[in-house]
Amino acid sequence: EIQKLAHVQSASVERDRENGRLIMKVVQRQPVAWIECPRLKLFPALSGRGYMLDAEGVVLPCEVLTRSYLALPTIRFEGLSQAEAGAPIPDLQVRAALELLAGLKGRFENDFDQVKRIDIPAPYALVTTFADGAKVTFSVDEIDGALARFDRIRREGKARHWQIATLNLIPKRNVPITFQSEPDMTGLDRPTILLSSSEPPTAAPLDEP
Repeated sequence: EIQKLAHVQSASVERDRENGRLIMKVVQRQPVAWIECPRLKLFPALSGRGYMLDAEGVVLPCEVLTRSYLALPTIRFEGLSQAEAGAPIPDLQVRAALELLAGLKGRFENDFDQVKRIDIPAPYALVTTFADGAKVTFSVDEIDGALARFDRIRREGKARHWQIATLNLIPKRNVPITFQSEPDMTGLDRPTILLSSSEPPTAAPLDEP
C-alpha cells in the first residue's frame, strides 16, 4: 500500500532475524519542477492544489508548501493532455523539458543563472527563462546539440560581459540573439546588429564556429 503513494518511488521490507525486527526502506520521489496548465486548472506553488514533477515525469501533489518547493522552476504547457497523481506525464514536450532541466543543472555558478521557468509555446520549442531575465529557446528533439551551442555562446558571453536578452538555439547556424545592453562584438566575424536596452527587441544573427 505504501508503494502506491504518489511520493513513494520504491518500498521494501527486510527481516532482521538477529534482533527480531522488520525494517522498511522507502525511497521518496524528489520534485524537480512545478507543472502549470491553466486549461486544466493546474497552477504552481499552491499548497493542497499544486502539482509537481519528479525527474521521471511522475506527478506529485503538493500537500505542504515548503521553501525548497517554492524555489523549483515551473514547466508551463497549455497543451498538457493529463496530470494524474502518481502517474507519469505522457507528453513528449514535458519530458523534453525535464531532460533540459537535468542538462542545465550544475552548469551555473550563482542564483542569477538559475532556471525559473520553461514555457512550451509550440510542439517543437522550449523557451527557458533564467533568473537574470534571459530567454533561451531550445528545440524539443535536439537538446544535447543545443546545450553544446549554448555552452559555447555562454563562455563567449562571460568573457565579453554580454547580458543576453533572448537567444534562439533552434537554428544550428546564424543563431538569433538579442542583448539587454550593447555588447562587445570586437573581433567576431559578423557582428551584424548591436542592440541596447533602449532599442526594440530585434533578432541579431550570430554565426557559430
